[in-house]
Amino acid sequence: PWLNEPLVAATDDETTQVFIRASTGAGKTTLMETLACYVVAQKPGPTLFVGQTDDMVKDWTESRLLPIFKECGEVAKLFPEDRHALRKTTIFFPHMALFAGGANMTNLQEKSMRYCIGDEVWRWKAGMIKELKARHHDRWNRKTILVSQGWDQGHESDGEWDSGTREVWGWTCEDCGNWHRYAWSD
Repeated sequence: PWLNEPLVAATDDETTQVFIRASTGAGKTTLMETLACYVVAQKPGPTLFVGQTDDMVKDWTESRLLPIFKECGEVAKLFPEDRHALRKTTIFFPHMALFAGGANMTNLQEKSMRYCIGDEVWRWKAGMIKELKARHHDRWNRKTILVSQGWDQGHESDGEWDSGTREVWGWTCEDCGNWHRYAWSD
């Protein structure tokens, strides 16, 4: 349920960036996969997924992204029939292209993208988030999605995290009825 509002924001034309900072296992990757299905089936545009390394991204596309695409009926209808249109880190759908790769200059150059999605940006070298966002080429309908665990102060993520509004999730106590922000002490 805590992914609902970030997904709505990610699909809203007025929002240009969504940054999710959450713990391991909180659903950050699931959000990216769900968003990928939405993009392909509902709001297509050139898309770039960037993870920590090329090998990690290849494993993710093979083990998680492609199976989800094949299970999602609307995406499955659009899946390329030509075997050359499907590679480990690139899918040429009839109506859009989807690229995936590690956070390095090779993957963050030359392409013009509507959607730029960065995974675990806390592990990226300085300047990589800026390079990812440069792939938009000032598109009016651009969308940047960044997901990450926490990071050390001074990381490039600080500026992105501080650039917008923040929504904080919590829980309501069944006994007292009060809302509480999630905290380690709880």
